[in-house]
Amino acid sequence: MLVYENEDGFVYRNIGSSDFTLITFSGFGEVGYYEAGSYSGEYLFRDSCKKLNLDTIGIVSKKRNWYRSKKSLELIEFAKNISDKKETIYTYGDSMGGYAALKYSKKLKASHSIALAPRWSLDIDEREGAASSYDAFFQPDMKGMGVRDEDFAENVYILYDEAVEEDKKHVDFYKKYTKNPIYIKVFYTGHVILFHIKGTENLRETLENIENPEKLRISFQKIRKASKDNHRNILNAALKKHPQIFEKALQSPRPTKSGITQEFMNRPDFQNMVFESLCQKNHVEDAIQRFTPADILEPIKATGLSVIVSYGEFLTFNIEKREFSLTNKFKTQNNDYLILGNVSEYSVDCMLFDELWNHVTTYDWLVPSIKLQKARGYTGLIVNNKFLSNHRDNRISHEDHFYEHEFFFISSPATVKKTNKRSKLFSLSHILLFFMRRR
Repeated sequence: MLVYENEDGFVYRNIGSSDFTLITFSGFGEVGYYEAGSYSGEYLFRDSCKKLNLDTIGIVSKKRNWYRSKKSLELIEFAKNISDKKETIYTYGDSMGGYAALKYSKKLKASHSIALAPRWSLDIDEREGAASSYDAFFQPDMKGMGVRDEDFAENVYILYDEAVEEDKKHVDFYKKYTKNPIYIKVFYTGHVILFHIKGTENLRETLENIENPEKLRISFQKIRKASKDNHRNILNAALKKHPQIFEKALQSPRPTKSGITQEFMNRPDFQNMVFESLCQKNHVEDAIQRFTPADILEPIKATGLSVIVSYGEFLTFNIEKREFSLTNKFKTQNNDYLILGNVSEYSVDCMLFDELWNHVTTYDWLVPSIKLQKARGYTGLIVNNKFLSNHRDNRISHEDHFYEHEFFFISSPATVKKTNKRSKLFSLSHILLFFMRRR
């Protein structure tokens, strides 16, 4: 129930039977709901605390002020006054709330504190001039807000994903200016660690182990590894960084059992995601080999010509409209013909491939001349002094600049070889997509 409110926030109370009081600090999420007029009294772990009948005080900010304003300090003072009767107090916070859970843990007489991806300070002077994506939120009352050992409870845990550069920078400041915290790395969670560890049983296990650092560390890792969000993040990371082993990751037991593998397979852009990622890592031939049906691929390879692709689709040309477009349907439709070409360093001599009849039309007057401009592993296609630009809806426009949507990849015919290594998983997904598109 709501027990206190002022201009900057709320204090909620759940009177429970636990022999400790849990004081939670919410992050950005509730601020957004409050600003949108849709806030419904949620505080960090509210439902789980009620189910577990935990004695809880939930502190929620109405503003992105890191609980630093005068009115925010009134919220904390109120929470301190109503928790004084309990001998054992824990604080727990997420992101912005993680900072508060640490900063005010000693003031609240907490014995233990847990912070998920907390900032150390938004004061750029305190951070020795190091820039932060959070600098825009700085207010005068945040001056000198950096956390020090004298602010801490006796036992402090900071969870973070070291792959998140911003979070790691702030952890480095904690390590530089404080000695007390125990750091727990939680991999593939991103900044919003809460998504990976939420749940009533997870909270119960966390609080049962809070006084044993090693058990708590093991508990968090077990919880993280069982999280669907974690499986999703691992697959996204594999797709982005190591697309050639993505299939192996996709078929591993955890995402398969949790249903995340099927979730990826069901995405309408599944094929294009993998195709594009392979191309971005310079595995163009592998991408084409994996996703082009054999009855199309073999005749294309027989021509000894290159294929032009972008975002998992093939560049085509309509001989009636005299327009470029993209397709992933692999069959000539409505006079759209696949473009093949002899590629030199600066240009492509284009030809049209008729998939229906498996032959190449070599009349170069059918297709405008294409010049090439290469940068950072990508290729720009220049037609009549304009860059072809893919808008991801199969439409090709003509632009003056070479930014993102103007990126294309060109296969090397010398390395597109016949192989029997086609992925069973990718082949199955492609066949399903192929026939769904044709219906």
